[in-house]
Amino acid sequence: MIKIADILEQQAIIPRLAGHTREEVLRELANQMAHAYASMQLQPDEIYTLLLEREKISSTGIGSGLAIPHARIPGLPKLFAALGISPEGIDVDAADAKPASVFFVLLAPEGAHRNHLSALARICRLFKGTPLSKKLMEQQSSEDIYSTMLQQDNHL
Repeated sequence: MIKIADILEQQAIIPRLAGHTREEVLRELANQMAHAYASMQLQPDEIYTLLLEREKISSTGIGSGLAIPHARIPGLPKLFAALGISPEGIDVDAADAKPASVFFVLLAPEGAHRNHLSALARICRLFKGTPLSKKLMEQQSSEDIYSTMLQQDNHL
């Protein structure tokens, strides 16, 4: 079973996203992931391009203020995640037409279909029908957001 602590590092969290569009947010999160996981030698432009290509297929805004942009990247040894909060919300063409306030980015290795789907399902369970999004927006630091995420994940 995939746990949030297995895929998300505190350094990959942006407590207040600066971007005002889906593209700006994806760029910001791609840059954060490349920095947080520097040992993986991820290129921000490659991450951004792959996330944007996935968004063009269909929106990863799943509703209830949550978006899970995701992509597969050849050569990754495992799943990696980033998390960004936008209290104002960003229009992402979500199924429920509501803006997304929580962006949980997931990068998966090519061929890791089971783990990729397992991680997507776990993220959905963490947020759907829970007050987690609201709790995260109340936090001011990446440390507090990370701690809240791990606490919620331990209760699943």
